[in-house]
Amino acid sequence: MSVVLLAMLLGIAHGKFAQQQTQRLFENGLNITIKAEVDSFFNQIRHGYEGTVLIRSINGQELSFFTPIKMKLISPVAHELGDEIYAQIKLKRIIGRLNSHGYDRESMAMVEGVFGAGTIDENSSWRVISDTSIKQKLYHRIGHALNDSEYLGLVLALTFGERKDIAPQQWIQMQQMGLIHLIAISGLHIQLVFALGVVISRVLFSRSLFIRWGPHLVGLVVATGYAWLSSFSAPTTRALLTCILFTIIAMGNLHLTRKSKWLLILALMLALNPFYALSASFWMSFTAVATIYLALSQHGSKPWWQLALWMQGYLTLFLAPIAAYLFGGVSLSAWLLNLLVVPVFSVVVMPSILLALLVELSTLFVGLQTIEPWYWVSFALWPLARLFELDLGWWLQTSRVELWWIIVLCALVVLLRYITRGALLWIGLTLFWVMSEFFPTKRWQLAMFDVGHGLAIAIREPRHLYLYDVAASWPLGSVAEQVIIPWLNWQGVSEINGIFISHDDNDHAGGVAILREKFRGAPVLGSRNMNSDQACIEGITFDLEEVSLEVVWPHQQPERAYNPHSCVVRIRDRKLGLTVLLTGDIDAVSEYLLSRNGSAIASDVVIVPHHGSRTSSTKAFIETVKPKIALSSNAYQGRWNLPNEEVVKRYTDQGVVWYDTGRDGMLSIDVYHDNWQVTPRRTGTRNAWYRQMLRNRVE
Repeated sequence: MSVVLLAMLLGIAHGKFAQQQTQRLFENGLNITIKAEVDSFFNQIRHGYEGTVLIRSINGQELSFFTPIKMKLISPVAHELGDEIYAQIKLKRIIGRLNSHGYDRESMAMVEGVFGAGTIDENSSWRVISDTSIKQKLYHRIGHALNDSEYLGLVLALTFGERKDIAPQQWIQMQQMGLIHLIAISGLHIQLVFALGVVISRVLFSRSLFIRWGPHLVGLVVATGYAWLSSFSAPTTRALLTCILFTIIAMGNLHLTRKSKWLLILALMLALNPFYALSASFWMSFTAVATIYLALSQHGSKPWWQLALWMQGYLTLFLAPIAAYLFGGVSLSAWLLNLLVVPVFSVVVMPSILLALLVELSTLFVGLQTIEPWYWVSFALWPLARLFELDLGWWLQTSRVELWWIIVLCALVVLLRYITRGALLWIGLTLFWVMSEFFPTKRWQLAMFDVGHGLAIAIREPRHLYLYDVAASWPLGSVAEQVIIPWLNWQGVSEINGIFISHDDNDHAGGVAILREKFRGAPVLGSRNMNSDQACIEGITFDLEEVSLEVVWPHQQPERAYNPHSCVVRIRDRKLGLTVLLTGDIDAVSEYLLSRNGSAIASDVVIVPHHGSRTSSTKAFIETVKPKIALSSNAYQGRWNLPNEEVVKRYTDQGVVWYDTGRDGMLSIDVYHDNWQVTPRRTGTRNAWYRQMLRNRVE
C-alpha cells in the first residue's frame, strides 16, 4: 500500500511541475519576448527551420537556471547549438491529432518535456549571439569530411542521433530487416559504450587497485559523453540512468536477483519521470531486458553459441508484439540478421566511432591531426551498407488479429514451463468466453479520422472497405501515410473496394496517389470527370453485406470539381435503418437543391458540410436532414477558426448532438447487431489529463 501511495505522490508531483511549466510559459499571453538557448539541431521544414530551445527568460524575467522551459521553435533561419536567441515569438500550444493509430504528438511532448511551440515574429527585430558549441563543431567537421560519402546519414545517426540524412527507402529497409534499433543513438548504444568503457579500463588497469571500482566509473564517463552527443534524449537518458544504477549495485556489492534488479530499475525510472510510461521505446527496452533474463534463466547453462541462438530467438518473439503494434508488421529475418550484425556492430562499428570521436576532440583542443578518422568508420560501416543493398527484409504485415496470435504464442512460451496443459486450456476457454461476451462483434464501422483541416472517412465491413476523401498531402508526406494506412493495416485490410473523392481540394484528395500505390487497383469515384475511374454522380449505388452506399449529388460531372460539386453519399444500414449523410464541402446553394428531395437526404447522422463553415449548414438544410448527431472534421484552433459558432448553434438549437475531431479526436460510429454508438477518441473515458493541460488547462 505504501508503494502505491508513493507512486501516486510522485505522479502528482511530476504532473504539478508540468502544469506549472505550461502555466509559466503562457501566463503572459501568446506574444512574448524570450531569451533562449538552442538545445538541438535545427532541421528544415515547410515554413523555415525547427528545433528545440531552452527558455531562460520571458519578457525580461529570468527563469531558474535549473528549470528552464523547453519548447519547439520555428525560425526563418537555421540556428546552431550554443546560440542565444533574443526574439519576440508567437506562442502556440502543443496540439496534436489523436487517432487510434499514428503519431501522437502530445504524448511525445510529455516524454520529451516540451510544453509549447513558438514562431519567431519576423516583423519585429531579433538577434542571435553565436557561440558555436563543441558538439556543433563536431557536427560540421563530420559533415565536411563525409560530404560526398554514402555513409554520411549513418554516421550522423550513430554519432548525434540525427536521422534526416537517411533516405526514407533506406529507413524502411532497415525496419523490415529488423535492424532499425542499430541506426540511431538509443539505449542499446549507451549500454554498448558503457560496456566497452568497462572492458577497456579493466584491460588497461588489470594490475591496479583501480580495478575494484574504476571500470564502472570509466564506463559511465564514456556513456555520459555519448549521451551528451544526442542531447540527452529520453531513450539515452533512461539507458544512462540504468548504467548508473548498475554501477551503484556493483560498487555496493548488492546481491540481487535478475528479477529484483529489473523491477528496481523499472520502478526508479518511473519514479524519476512517470511520463516515460507514455513512450513505446521505454517498454520495448524493458521488455528486451526481461526477455534476456528469461533466456538466461531457462538456457543459461548451455554453451555460449546455443545461448546466443536462444536469446536472439526469444528477443525476436517477445519484441514482435510491440513491433507489430508500432509498425504494423514484424521482420521474419530479424533473428538471423541480428545474430550476424549485432556482434560486428558491437566489436567493430561502435569502437570505430568512439575512436574517431576521440581523435576529433583531440584535434579541436590540441589542433593536431595526422589521420582522417571518419574514413575508418566508413570502412567499418561498409558491410552494413552492403547488407542494406541486398534488401533481405522479410516483412510480415500484421493486423490486430495476428497481434493477438503473437501474444498468445508468447504467453504459451512462458506459461508452459509453469502450469499444466489442462490448466492452460481452461485459461484459454475462459478468455474466449470473456472476449465473446463483453466485446461484441461490430457489423460495420464508420471511422472519421482526426486529420486537422481536411476530411478522411473509412466505411468498413468484414469484407468491404470504402474510403470517402483521403485528407491532405505535402511534398514530403501525407495524412494517408501517417494515419490512414496504419489504421488500414491494423484492421487487416488488404484491398480497398473504392475511394470516393468528394472534390479536388488537397485537404480532401491529397492522399489518393499514395493509397493507389499502396493498394493497387483501388478504383477512384470522383465528381470530376478527370482523374477518376468511375463517376460519382446521382443514382450510383453500391450494395454491400450490411449497408448500401447511394450517391445523391451531383447530377453530372464537371470539368473541375469545386466545393458545390462535392460528391454526396448516403449510407443506409438495412437491418437497423441507421442512415449517415456524407456531404464533402457543399455550400448553401447545393444544400438548397438537395433539400428539394428531402426524403433522399434525411439521415440520423450528418457529416457537417465544409467543416462547419458559415457558407453551409443552413437552417433549412438541417431541418430537412433531421439529424440526431452531427460530426465535423476540424483542426483545433486552426487558422480558419472552424467550426463557426453560429453553425454549431444552428445544430444544437435543433437538438442535434455535436462532435468534432478537433475537440473529440477520431470519431467512430460502431454498429452492432441491435444497436449503434458514436465513440470519440479524445473525450471518451480514456482521455488523459495531460492532453487537456497541453491544449488549455487541467480539467
